[in-house]
Amino acid sequence: IVRKLRRGGFAARVSLYDQTERNITWDSQVGDNQVSLSFPAISNSDYYVLVKGVGSDRGPYELEIR
Repeated sequence: IVRKLRRGGFAARVSLYDQTERNITWDSQVGDNQVSLSFPAISNSDYYVLVKGVGSDRGPYELEIR
């Protein structure tokens, strides 16, 4: 879950990659809406999360992994 901390939020895209840098899933949301991803994780595997603003939109965020 990515929570945007800037008042009014911003447009953000969150992508999830596996250990071979293959895109597993992604989502984007605008404004204050949080971005949430769900996928079947494989134990003892590495995953990478990319959080970026859409266009020139940027701001602080919190990343929560469950």
